[in-house]
Amino acid sequence: MRKIIALSGIVILYLSIALSFAQDLDIENNAVEPDTIQFVLPEFEIPFETVELDSVIYAADSIHYDVTNQRITLSSNASMIYHSSEIKSGVIIIDLENDQARTVGETWMQDGTQILFGKSVFYDINTQNGMISDGASQLEKGFYYGREIRKVGDDVYDIDRGYFTTCEIKEPNFFIYSGRMRLYYGDKIVAKPIIFFVNHFPILLLPFGTFSVKTERATGILVPEPGFNTVDGKYLENIAFYYAYSDYAEATAALDWRERTGWEARVE
Repeated sequence: MRKIIALSGIVILYLSIALSFAQDLDIENNAVEPDTIQFVLPEFEIPFETVELDSVIYAADSIHYDVTNQRITLSSNASMIYHSSEIKSGVIIIDLENDQARTVGETWMQDGTQILFGKSVFYDINTQNGMISDGASQLEKGFYYGREIRKVGDDVYDIDRGYFTTCEIKEPNFFIYSGRMRLYYGDKIVAKPIIFFVNHFPILLLPFGTFSVKTERATGILVPEPGFNTVDGKYLENIAFYYAYSDYAEATAALDWRERTGWEARVE
């Protein structure tokens, strides 16, 4: 009988403690709204955004790790992503010691909103600058090509032996050539000297020029309009300098070249 009473006392004591703990827990839960709960880990705080942004993501059908030279070779369907840049090629070699990457063979590259194609790419992971050989890309108002295209700043590219055209065919019948170009992406192209070609025949040489690649009006040399008809033959119209001297006033000095009649000047 004493054992039963003692056991009953233990059970009652246990239930009392459990009920009291449950009540305290309920009070704590009710006192704190779920969306106000905060987890503070001052000594182990992880900067999630930094970890994500500073990570190089890469993939390939074959990945070879060279521990001795601290190098990773990605082969077949290779790709690498870092920040807003993405590179795809047959082979990508990542130099871990110097934080650099390069490709071998035809390469597709996205730098922010711009997409470029080329034969090979060199990319510095730290500065996010790089170089593409035999590169090409499209702008809102045309296409540009370069034997070597180098990113030298935010949305700034130097182009060696470059071509710019508004012609959409594979072998353009009109283009502007310059040994040195600088593209301010979304703004303008500055080049010196510049040569206008029609069907690979030079028709005009200028010591320098600035071409706007904006969609809205902007002061600069306008992109000419090439064409052909039975009366004039080949022609290149609107080789012009456009000057917007206020929001509501503008002026244009232009030259038109026609194969059968020659040059014609006009001012608007």
